Amino acid sequence: MFKPFQTFTDDNYLVELQQDKKVCFGTSQERSTDPIGNKLAPHQKRNAPELNPKIQPGSYYNEKDTFIGKLENKIRSAKGVGFFASNSERFQSKFQRTPSPTRYELMPKPKKKRQIAAPFNSKSIYDLKTNNNPGPGTYNLEKISQCRRIKFFSNFGHPKMIPCVQTYCQPTPSDVCHKCKDICTKDYWHNNFATFLCHLCWMEEKTTQEIHTLKELKEFKKIRDCSYVHSHEGTSVANRIMTKSMVLKRQRLENYLDLYISCFD
Repeated sequence: MFKPFQTFTDDNYLVELQQDKKVCFGTSQERSTDPIGNKLAPHQKRNAPELNPKIQPGSYYNEKDTFIGKLENKIRSAKGVGFFASNSERFQSKFQRTPSPTRYELMPKPKKKRQIAAPFNSKSIYDLKTNNNPGPGTYNLEKISQCRRIKFFSNFGHPKMIPCVQTYCQPTPSDVCHKCKDICTKDYWHNNFATFLCHLCWMEEKTTQEIHTLKELKEFKKIRDCSYVHSHEGTSVANRIMTKSMVLKRQRLENYLDLYISCFD
C-alpha cells in the first residue's frame, strides 16, 4: 500500500507515492508460516502437531538422551581443543617476585606511646571500704577438718543417715547419774553404757574437773531418750509426737552442726 507524499519546488508541484516501511510491529524479521518450527505465532503453536509421535504415558522416547544423540548434539568449540586440552599460554612472561627471608624486618619499629592522664585511664574517685574480716593467713588450719560429710550406712544401696546423737526408746528412764544420783532424762552422756552423766553434771565437770579429766570426758558420748519423739505414759505403747519427716529434718540439722561445732571448743 502506498501513501501520497507531496513535495513543493519553486516551479512545479509534484505528488509522489511513499513506500511502506519494512518494520511491522517493531520488527523487520520475516515471520514463518510453516506449521512447525521455532518462529511460530501463539495460535500456530496451539495447532502445531507433535514432533515425536511416541510421546505418551509408558513409552517416552527422546533421541537426544541416547548415547549417539549426546555425541551428535555435543557442543563443540569452533577454535578446537589445544594441546593437552588447555588453551592457556605455555610459557608465562610475567613472574611474581617476592622478597627473600633475609629481607624481612623481624624487629618491628617501636611505636610512640602516649602517656595517659590518669591511672587506668579513669579520673573517678572510689570510696574504699575497709573490711575487718580476718585474712587467709590468720586461720588455724590444724583445727579445720578436711572432709566434712554426714556419715551414712550403705544398707545395700539404700543409704541411711547415722545420727550424731543416738536415741534409745525406754518406757521408763532408768539410767542414774553417778555424780548427782538423779535419773538422766532427755540429753545425757555415757561411757560404754556403764557410767552416766547428766547434761548439767557434764558441763560442770568440763569446767571444774572434780571427778573426770578432759581426756576422760572426751570418751563420753551423747545419748538421748525418746521423750521428744513419742510418749509412753508408763506403758510400752508409744504415742508419736513428731512425724518421721520432722525427726529426719532435726537429725539432718544436728549432723550438719556437729561437723562445725565441737563440745570442747
